[in-house]
Amino acid sequence: MSQGRAAVLDAIGSDAVGRVADFVQASVKEIAKNQGLVISPRFSPGYCDWDISQQQVLFRAVDGDSAGIQLTEGCLMIPRKSISGIIGVGPPNRGVERYNPCRTCHKRDCRGRRHNLWI
Repeated sequence: MSQGRAAVLDAIGSDAVGRVADFVQASVKEIAKNQGLVISPRFSPGYCDWDISQQQVLFRAVDGDSAGIQLTEGCLMIPRKSISGIIGVGPPNRGVERYNPCRTCHKRDCRGRRHNLWI
């Protein structure tokens, strides 16, 4: 397979997994709304200054192995386009929906920096 074709397939995979994450987040938001609750933006180990090693904690909490996903020693997931993360849920007017880890993160050159979500 050519490098160009591999790059295109990688981009398609990234887009697809991002869309699934958006769908899951929208579903969690709707469930929370029906219970009078709000949600935070989603966060994943390896982003927002959250150490990738915390992937192990998430996997233990949700039994990640049962989904057929494995962690490498470096805490990367196999299959490669797998993602994990958390979404906070809580009562309105408590700042849950506006929580932004970028406010306390010192990485000013981060591509994922969330400028528009200040607490």
